[in-house]
Order: sequence, then C-alpha cells, then structure tokens
Amino acid sequence: MKCNRSFLFFVLFLISMNASALRADLKHKVFYSPTIGSYVETNLMIHSSSIKYQKLSSGGFQGAVNITIMFMKGEEVANFSKIRLDSPIVSDTSAIRDFMDYQRFMLPDGVYDMMIYMSDAFYPEKEFVHKEEITLHFTESTIAISSIELLNSYEKADEAFPTKFSKNGYDLIPKVYSFYDANESQLSFYCEIYHAADTLGNNEPFLITYHIQGFESNHILNNFSGFKRVQAYPINPMLISLNISDLPSGNYTLIVEARDKNNTLLVNNSIFFQRSNPNVSFNSEKLYHITQSNMFTTKYTNIDSLREFVYWLYPQASYIEKQFIFHQTKTADIDILQRFLYSFWADRNELNPEYSWEEYRQMAVYVNKEYRAGRTKGFQTDRGRVYLQYGPPSIIVDRAFDTGNSGFTNNIENIEDEGYREGGLVPYQIWRYDVLGPQRARTFVFANRHIAAQTYDLIHSDAQGEVYNLQWQTELSRQRYNPKLEQRQDKSLFEGQSGEYYRVPY
Repeated sequence: MKCNRSFLFFVLFLISMNASALRADLKHKVFYSPTIGSYVETNLMIHSSSIKYQKLSSGGFQGAVNITIMFMKGEEVANFSKIRLDSPIVSDTSAIRDFMDYQRFMLPDGVYDMMIYMSDAFYPEKEFVHKEEITLHFTESTIAISSIELLNSYEKADEAFPTKFSKNGYDLIPKVYSFYDANESQLSFYCEIYHAADTLGNNEPFLITYHIQGFESNHILNNFSGFKRVQAYPINPMLISLNISDLPSGNYTLIVEARDKNNTLLVNNSIFFQRSNPNVSFNSEKLYHITQSNMFTTKYTNIDSLREFVYWLYPQASYIEKQFIFHQTKTADIDILQRFLYSFWADRNELNPEYSWEEYRQMAVYVNKEYRAGRTKGFQTDRGRVYLQYGPPSIIVDRAFDTGNSGFTNNIENIEDEGYREGGLVPYQIWRYDVLGPQRARTFVFANRHIAAQTYDLIHSDAQGEVYNLQWQTELSRQRYNPKLEQRQDKSLFEGQSGEYYRVPY
C-alpha cells in the first residue's frame, strides 16, 4: 500500500512548476458590495526561492515577478492588471522570504476565464500561464454567500484609514495556504451572506451554522461546529474562530450554511483544508463504549476475514483511522476488529451502518478483482483507492500501449476509435468524475509505466488533495523532460490525443 498517497499536502489551485522554475500559490475569492458590486480577490504567494535575486546598487538584494491577470468573457477583456511585484530587499540571499500580491477586480455578474501570466522579471523568457473559470452571481436579490476566506489574522479596522484588506470594519489578512501545522491552534475564517433581507424580510431572524467534516468520510465533527442567530440584513458578515487544538491530522471540509427559522437550508458554501497534528492519535478506548448487541459485525467470526475487511477501509478512512488500520489491525483481537468495523460505518451512517458497509463491501470485491496487479490487491492500487474513495467514475478513457484503438468505458459499452494509433506512449487511463462531492468535472490520469506489472500509478489529478502534476504528458511519453509542456498551466493547453481525451473524454 502506498501510504504516502494517504495524506498529501497540496494547496488548492497550486501553480507548481519544476524545481528550477518560478513557483507560486494562487487563491481567488468572490465577494459583493452594494456600493461597488461583485468583485474577485486574488492572493498570489511567490516562492522566493524560485526566482533570481539581483544585487542593488544601493546595497542588498531584490527579486521581482511580472504578473498579468486578465478576466476574459469570450474574446473580450472584462478587467485586467499588469504589474511588476518586487520582493522585500534583503541584506543577503539566505534571508529571502516568500512574498504576496493581493488585488481586487470589479466585475459584473457572469462567468469569466481568469488568465494569469507570470515570469521572473530577471528571467522573462519563460512565461507561465494559468487559467481558471470564475463565476459571480450576487447582484440579483436572492440570498447568496461569498467565498469562505481562511485568515492568518484579523483586527478592527481604522475606519478613517481603510486598507486593501478592510472589509466591514475589520482588516482581514488572508491565509494563502489551506494547511494548518501542529503549532496552529485556531482556524479563523470570514464570509458574507447577501440579500437575506430581500429573501426573508428585513430584520427577520435566521440561523448561520458552521462545521468541520472529514473530507473522505463526510462525517460531521460535532466538537468543531457552531451557530449564530442573526437578523436579516442586506449583508450579514461572519467572522469566526474555531479552536482546532484537538483536531487530528487529516483532510477536512469547512462548511457554512444559512437556514431559515424552519431550519430549511437557504444557501451554503465550503472550503477544503488540511491539518497536521501528530499530538492527537487514535483512541481505542472509545470502541469499548459501543453496545455489542447493536453491532452487525459480530457475525464476522473469522479473524483473518475481519482483518481483510478493515484493510479494505483504508481508501475511505480519515488520517486518524488510517493510524489504527496501519498500526493496530495486524495485532488487534477479534472483538476490537468487530468494534472498529462497526464504529467506522456508524460514524458515516448512524441509522443504518450495515447498509453502508454492504454497499462498500461490494465495491471492494469488484475493485479487488478488476484492479489487482500481480500480488498487489486491487484496493491497494491507485485505481482501486480512487474507485473506493470516490466511487465509480462517470467515464473511463482506456488507452492500451501502441494499439490501433482506444476505448471509452462508462460501465455500459465500449466505443472504438476508428483506427487511431498513439504509439510511443505507455498504457494510460483517464477517469472523469462529473460530480465529486462539492467539486465538478474532476479528472484523474493513471499511467502503466511498468507494463509487465500492470500497475497503473496516479500521475495527475485536478481534484482537491490529490497529486497535481502539469508534466503528466511527459510521463506518458517517458521523456525525462519536455520543454513544450513546461508552460502548460491550463488543461485547455494540453496537446495531442491524450490532451484531447483529458479535456473532453466523452
């Protein structure tokens, strides 16, 4: 089993080039103001170690990045900026630190392509491009919610001298990286509810709730949740801090919801984040609080079968559950294994845990048969892990090595490509998920780089928390480096037949 895949510290919308090239992390947020309308905020953190520093005539060293941000609606430019972002001046290059660009763009409601062009100001020959679709829909008088903004810090703003970080009476310093290490005990966030007064009536009461849930399990963590009773205004800002000292390591989703007085969901939004907290480990004692008579798992009396069933849970397990599976399953007795298997599914479906287990068990049986690779069981492979974690894909593009056809598989039929040959590539598969929880249109690329072993490794995905590798086409062609692909920051720029399959697999 590839344990390094279980907890990957990837940031949303990471723009990551090879180690010798410019690197930066991007986040965008969408908001609305009654005075200026809808707008987009961009936060771009430049990795200082990835740019060249020049010695200044006045002393010290400084780097710089050329940044162009454009919002395209079709062929028209709706808004743009073109700047040179200078790093802080340092006395020597061993003292360099990452630095950030923060901008706001006013835009009418609509759908835009956000294009970002970046280059090292002292090495401008290499320009990197990133494209992302942005949607704004705030100006209609229906209840809506802004992006959720994770914060590094906040404080009361000086109303007489607002800064570019000021919103609704606070100066909000954004957190670019959606990752909390063991030294961080607070998760602070900000968001805004719009047009509640138009929807519910001015000053009408409604409820804003927030909670953290496991990314893999969707299990709500009741110890990390809360609510606020508020009155409906044109804008209802929310500034919340949660104590996450006891939040275990893992992948999580923070969810904010607005509900009316009848508890009907009005609108919601979510954001993905990751946590590293080695101080919190799995506590087996909680398993003994389960009433054994309620456990459907007591029917499994073969300890070897039980251990196998527990290992099958790995793809859907949280990080802390993985600790038990990886470190305790082999030595645990039959009672503990029964309790763990029951607890795992009761956390996910309190009313009918057996139904959820049986549904998953059938998937695991299929995966172990379909994706087995030599002595490696199906659930231990990358394809098996993705299938069990996210369910069956909407469509699979299956390209065998140097064959005369390619197959599209949607679990119903194969459609033959008429004589197309794509020689020189290792076998690969492209999986598309139309819906992946709150995500839409997410893609996974698997490559069989060791053909005899029939092992398909995950080499790229645009799904949250997965390996993100813009050089995946180079890996298919088995070239050590492809300069043409170095600038590919946008999936619409991928070339060749594999790029076409990636863009439109249907």
